[in-house]
Amino acid sequence: MIDLAQLRKDPNFFRMAWLDRGLSIDVEGLLALDAAVRELKTQSEQVKAELNAASKAIAQAARTGQDIDAAKERARKLGDQAKAIDESRVAREGALQDELMVLPNPCQASVPVGRDSSENKVAAQWGAKPSFAFAPKAHWDLGPALDIIDFERGSKLSGSGFVVLKGAGARLSRALVSFFLDVHTLEHGYTELAVPFLVSPQAMQGTGQLPKFADQLYACRDDALLLIPTAEVPVTNLHTGEIFDADMLPRRYTAHTPCFRREAGAAGKDTRGIFRVHQFDKVE
Repeated sequence: MIDLAQLRKDPNFFRMAWLDRGLSIDVEGLLALDAAVRELKTQSEQVKAELNAASKAIAQAARTGQDIDAAKERARKLGDQAKAIDESRVAREGALQDELMVLPNPCQASVPVGRDSSENKVAAQWGAKPSFAFAPKAHWDLGPALDIIDFERGSKLSGSGFVVLKGAGARLSRALVSFFLDVHTLEHGYTELAVPFLVSPQAMQGTGQLPKFADQLYACRDDALLLIPTAEVPVTNLHTGEIFDADMLPRRYTAHTPCFRREAGAAGKDTRGIFRVHQFDKVE
């Protein structure tokens, strides 16, 4: 989420950063909403201090036998005023939170500015591009021919966007998962985690899936739980709310999970094969 202190300090930096990402954001409106929230917090503190003093005045008047009706009426009005201020603050804080939750972070200065992926720049290449003395087959042709991928039965079981791996295909998938987990844990010192595949909406907010990608998530009908689109969600949220001493960092984790994505709005994009499916395995 955007750091409000930084936004107040250098609003033009954020304005230009968002423009570079193709977004025209009302920065002045955002800052005005933030200022209103802070002003209401100040008013709330002042009124509650007056209410506290008024309550003490009632007690003092009662002890000395004075008329307390006027003091009680003042306390009542201050209580109503404090309630109204807090209700307004909560509403504006919610509106501000909703705005901030959908704003993207500024890109690093090294990221090239472009309209879309067609203007990406190649940062590095590794290895040599393979060449063949024959016309290579697409995986959606090769997989069924080798009897290791079954698209038709995947669709029969769950609808479009699901596949069945069988025989050597299932074994290859399992071997790749084990290979990457072993490399991360045995060669690079990561700790392997086996995490839940269902998480709370708060966990999805923690990694930015909510609210922006709400239409891409599978939700349980009877529980406030969502299927994870990546192991990043439970792994990143593992230590939410915890504080570590510096000598306890960094924490390095790896995890294998199935990933579930609705791919809403992806009609016609990479629809053949296993590039854009609703369920797949990944090591994070």
